[in-house]
Amino acid sequence: MCGICGAVNFDPTRQTRKELILPMIHALRHRGPDDEGFFCDENVAFGHRRLSIIDLEGGHQPIFNEDKSVCAIVNGEIYNYLELRKNLEKGHIFSTQSDSEVIVHLWEEFGEKCVDHLRGMFALAVYDMKRKKVFLARDRFGQKPLVYANTPHGFYFCSEIYPLTQIPHVDTSLCHRALDDFLSLHYIPAPETIYNGIKKLQPAHTLTAFADGIKINRYWSIDPFKKNADSYKTAETKVHDLLEDSVRYRMIADVPVGAFSSGGVDSSIIIAFIRKIEPVADIQTVCIGFDEHRYDERPFAREVAEKFGTTHHEHVVTPDISGILPQLVRYYGEPYGDACAVPTWYLSEATANHVKVALSGDGGDEIFAGYNRFDSTGLVEIYQKLPVLVRKQIIERMARALPNVSWGEGYVSQLKQFMEGASQHSAQRLTLRNSVFSPAMKCLLYTDKLKESLDGYNPAERFYLAHDGLKNLSETEKLQHIDLGIFLPDDILTKVDIASMAHSLEVRSPFLDHKLAEYVFSLPFEYKHKIFRRKRVLKKVGGQFFNAEFLHRRKKGFRLPIGEWFRTLLKKPLLNCLYNSPIFVDSSLFEPSATKQIFDEHQSGKINHTDRLWDLWFLGEWSKVMSFGR
Repeated sequence: MCGICGAVNFDPTRQTRKELILPMIHALRHRGPDDEGFFCDENVAFGHRRLSIIDLEGGHQPIFNEDKSVCAIVNGEIYNYLELRKNLEKGHIFSTQSDSEVIVHLWEEFGEKCVDHLRGMFALAVYDMKRKKVFLARDRFGQKPLVYANTPHGFYFCSEIYPLTQIPHVDTSLCHRALDDFLSLHYIPAPETIYNGIKKLQPAHTLTAFADGIKINRYWSIDPFKKNADSYKTAETKVHDLLEDSVRYRMIADVPVGAFSSGGVDSSIIIAFIRKIEPVADIQTVCIGFDEHRYDERPFAREVAEKFGTTHHEHVVTPDISGILPQLVRYYGEPYGDACAVPTWYLSEATANHVKVALSGDGGDEIFAGYNRFDSTGLVEIYQKLPVLVRKQIIERMARALPNVSWGEGYVSQLKQFMEGASQHSAQRLTLRNSVFSPAMKCLLYTDKLKESLDGYNPAERFYLAHDGLKNLSETEKLQHIDLGIFLPDDILTKVDIASMAHSLEVRSPFLDHKLAEYVFSLPFEYKHKIFRRKRVLKKVGGQFFNAEFLHRRKKGFRLPIGEWFRTLLKKPLLNCLYNSPIFVDSSLFEPSATKQIFDEHQSGKINHTDRLWDLWFLGEWSKVMSFGR
């Protein structure tokens, strides 16, 4: 696990210098505190910060092939490197025991097809000196980030956004569409960033930079129409075996490996498999808890630890949100609205005190359809079969009459949202379901200047496009594919990568194994989900380790009472942000009366604006930390 960066310039009149990447590599120290490496010639400069996990002494990067004509830097882990190495040793000489060295030899054998052979999480760069081209690739699910800027003065790439903003000639002007995405979705989907001149390489994509420009290619996707006829019993057995295989791969390391433990189904099943694979090993598990008992899952995590005999660490956290928010902003490099970033930050900090590698349950809800939105989407399919008169004249009128008493959490509000959106196109409904600011609210919040710049842009456009490619699938199946391709990498995995790497911790996710995902997505959807029965086949596998009461208890979620704190502990810093942050004061993008109304309504208890206020606070802090408008 590491941080990588580079500068590329094939213009013979200019020489690429190491000094171009020094600011980037220094800004990535948190991602790799153990080692630093550089390569530089007249065309390319590569930089690498290393968190040593495999081949602690010999895995220095950049890494080269035998004649040093191919150079590579890698962030992540190649889990199947031992099998790859065994085959490659027939024609190549290895100089280290590192998993990363297989990259240079795979490149010699397969060129850009080398990524097809990798089973892992990675962002990598290869420089082929003979062919004068640089090749970038990102793993299939987007566990490891990779951003880039293509300018008239050169091509630059990095593991994080902030270091790229320090490069001269990179366009750091505000992307208004990305801002609208953020205020609609909580996050900014790839390939966009908040900056016009910086892009994200999307998951399962490669980018080749050469003298004539750049070429981007998608190398993997799950075939949405490939179906498997396995029986439910056979599926249970195969899921068990594939998941056990995935966990086994992710335990390969030359340092101790532990696990996040929330006490939830996903992380608990991962811990169960770890113990099955390592019956006598000292397994470190870590959980955090809060004084607010509604959000504290320590008792369930403790139960799992006792059951499997792990060395368990509990950390009670009193979050200092005002204190850590500037750090979060710097590491994310752009606005990010999922408030779970805070507990994930503290969990990573606590875990890094005990182990260098932790397995997590991330991806379980996306692979096995575990979110409650799969229930509501299934209900919509039933709803849309009702007579039009019933829907239009009765149910939708009832929806308009319901009060917006507690956005996003209250049952009345959820019912209102469901009834209002049930007759809409599924892509628009998906956007509205996840919306922070509805179109009506944005109309009040945005100034005429911002509205004119957006020119009718609709954040739902990407979802319409995704739906067009998934015709003939059910609405729930479409939702699962969209979650996997957009929500998972741009929200969930971004959060985990930033929080963990800020504390020099490597997090591995066994559910995000492409062989497991390909198989599970080929199964009938009812194997994974029936209305109010989520993650069916996974819980069936979990039944080998846990009783039904444990597997089917209500999920709490990884949240904090931030909405309550906005009325008490966080009221003053929030108000200061809304009145003094550059983006609200200097930019002419937002109507001050609208932000004041949102704040006042939340303070009075009239409407729960927690998520909206969190997004505005993060946005304001971003504008201060990143010197917006200066």
